[in-house]
Amino acid sequence: MREYGIVINKDSQGIMVKMQNDFACGGCNLCQLDQERGHILYLHQEFPAVPGDKVEIEIKPSFAITSALLLFFLPLCMLIIGYFLFQNYFTFLAISPDYRGIIGAIIAFVASYVVIYFYDRHLRKNPTRNKVKISRIMK
Repeated sequence: MREYGIVINKDSQGIMVKMQNDFACGGCNLCQLDQERGHILYLHQEFPAVPGDKVEIEIKPSFAITSALLLFFLPLCMLIIGYFLFQNYFTFLAISPDYRGIIGAIIAFVASYVVIYFYDRHLRKNPTRNKVKISRIMK
């Protein structure tokens, strides 16, 4: 997967690239959204780019697919699993089976977003060196 951006800063910690928005930006969450500057991607990579250069960013397809599945498929699965488990196995609760299923679905749905939140924190702490990188400078 290839995306494009403009280098806005380069220092000893890495390269800051302002990404161009497109249709895939909605579910990616790889960039950090800065209200003033837009989508900013921080890359911990050595590359001979200077501020103002337009660069091509290469994102491994497996990383993009994993992120999309985690963001969209996990909450749906957790919703179904939570409903099924609470409906059938939490009979000790003095609540109607229908309401138990709904409560379980809500709890599991929220838990899936907690998992996504901690995965996002993990990605921010551990740079994605081999998954996202600048491939070339555009002329």
